[in-house]
Amino acid sequence: MTKVAIPVTDIHNAIHIRTGRAPYFAVFNVVNNSFRFERRVENPHALKQHRHGHGPHKGQASDEHRIQNHARSLQVIGECDYLLAVAVGPYMKQALQRRGIKHVKFKKSDGDTADDFMHAFMKAKEDQNWS
Repeated sequence: MTKVAIPVTDIHNAIHIRTGRAPYFAVFNVVNNSFRFERRVENPHALKQHRHGHGPHKGQASDEHRIQNHARSLQVIGECDYLLAVAVGPYMKQALQRRGIKHVKFKKSDGDTADDFMHAFMKAKEDQNWS
C-alpha cells in the first residue's frame, strides 16, 4: 500500500498552495488502481506560525533548526511515501528528503481539491508505471 499526503486548507480538502503554511494534510491510501481518503490531520508547523507570525526571519535561527521544525511537522502524516504539492520551500524539501518522502509537484491548474490531485497522481502513476 502507498500513502500520499496533500496540504489542504479546510474540511473540504481544498488545496493549499504552500505546504508549510497549510492548516491540514489530507492523507490517502493507494491500493492497486484506486485511492481512499484515510484522514485529515492538523499541521503543527502552520499552527505555530499562525500564533507567532511566520516564524523567524533569516539569520534568527539556523537552517538546521528550520529543517528540524519542518521534519517534526511531517510526523503527523505518518509513513507517507509521497507528498503532492504546488509549492515546497527549501527547508520542507530537505525535511521530506530526510524522511524519504517523495515530493510530486503539481500545478494549481491540476485541480482545486485533494481528490483532483489524487486523480492526477493516479493517472501519472499509471502512465509512468510507478510502483
